[in-house]
Amino acid sequence: MKNVGSDNNIIDNQEDDQFIKDIASWAITFNIFHIALLALLVILRKYTHYLFPKDPRTLLKTPRHTAVIEMGLGQYCHFGLRNALEKMLDEYNKVLGRMPISLDIFINIDGLPIPKSSNSALWPILCSDTVLKSVFIVGAYYGQTKPQCNNDFLRHFVDEAILLINTELFYNGIKVKINFHGLICDAPARAFILSIKNHTGYNSCTRCTITGEYLDGRMCFPTTKIVDALRTDEDFANNKYDDFQTGETILKQIPNFGLVSSVVIDYMHLICLGVVKKLILLWVQGPRTVKLSQQLLNQISGVLLNLQNTKFMSHNLHTLLHICSDVQKYGPVDNFSAFRFENIKKMIRKNEKPLQQLSRRYSELNNFNMPIKKTIIKNNNEICFEKVHSNGPLIDDYNFSSEYKILRTKTYTIHSNSASNNCISLENGTVVSVLNLVKRSDNTKFIIGKKLKVVKDLYSDPVYPCTSKELGVQVMREDTAVCLWPCENIRNKMWKMPYDQNQFVVFPVIHT
Repeated sequence: MKNVGSDNNIIDNQEDDQFIKDIASWAITFNIFHIALLALLVILRKYTHYLFPKDPRTLLKTPRHTAVIEMGLGQYCHFGLRNALEKMLDEYNKVLGRMPISLDIFINIDGLPIPKSSNSALWPILCSDTVLKSVFIVGAYYGQTKPQCNNDFLRHFVDEAILLINTELFYNGIKVKINFHGLICDAPARAFILSIKNHTGYNSCTRCTITGEYLDGRMCFPTTKIVDALRTDEDFANNKYDDFQTGETILKQIPNFGLVSSVVIDYMHLICLGVVKKLILLWVQGPRTVKLSQQLLNQISGVLLNLQNTKFMSHNLHTLLHICSDVQKYGPVDNFSAFRFENIKKMIRKNEKPLQQLSRRYSELNNFNMPIKKTIIKNNNEICFEKVHSNGPLIDDYNFSSEYKILRTKTYTIHSNSASNNCISLENGTVVSVLNLVKRSDNTKFIIGKKLKVVKDLYSDPVYPCTSKELGVQVMREDTAVCLWPCENIRNKMWKMPYDQNQFVVFPVIHT
């Protein structure tokens, strides 16, 4: 005879364990300090029946000791590239429900100042993939200065990388190919890691051999003719750039990893913190001639050169000329920016022993299978209808169970009764003004509306780099016929602006 009471006890115990794990996950996710978590545990032990531990370190399974390696004037802790990649594969299985046959990996190395009043810094080696973009730690160094030798600092990582690339990674019975897709660093870290001239040097550009000029206290690159001066991976590997390379880097030993083409130009440091900061400074303090009209990205350096003379062409603005090649290789700049790696400093809670703190916070994350940067998979195609009504236009010979006023997705909202907020584009390019939202008894969703017909391009003058049609911007007029389209055919939202005599200018809304 089945013991019902025993089964209930098992279920209760499982629920208790899950609640305790949820509290631990919450504490890790929101970076709750141990002293605050200790106070919470006291309350939970007092007013609930759950068997919470007394010490937050027990709840979070915090290790008591950290294995460190003495390295020069500091210490190094190696967490392991294989461990990071296995955690990455677990994340794939958890989020996507499958294991990949290959992993394209970005590596990020940067120096993080811990106390602002001293030169001591933490140098983590981080990795991330190109799909989920979760971040994991490979190793980290801490000392009163940056590592004395770049190759000593990189040795553990490079040895593991070579082994994993040559033998591939076997995990849970599956063979996974490892590809090192790119190295993401700011200019000072890149110079240190690659043993090349710093960004203040005459021959400091990582992509071309153009020589700079020292003007008004800064290094400037007054030419935009870079096509015939591009560096190559082969020449770098063969040490042919004597005026650029200052020493050896063991990153050369990583197979199929070009130290020119695979060293990413990071737009977070280059554009957001470099060029844009410079432009804002000039817009506020500079002459009126600096106020620019819209320019193509690959022309901006030349335009700024004409506006502000050669002393404005700093290392950052010169490097901007090369970012297009990275976009062609990696896609949109967000795909290869350093933003995803910026959360790690939150794991350091005080200035004392930052390497040990990092190790323990990272162990807590791993104990509960959580990456540093949580992967968020958005289902942008999920469509929800809201606000039932019964006075919209319908199509004859169709039986609809309900009508709605609002269509909502993760990225946009459509209001059928708002002329300024009811325009969408379909997969076939058709633009529609939505008049009603309907649902059938089998839960299939449709839009009812009027098709917009093209009248002309908004502009097509040769003075512009392209016609408005190429940007999806056109002058249109509503058709009189009311038609029906399934919601699954919607591509993106459009913005409709009155133009002239029942005509509209229609603009695509990006990222929808």
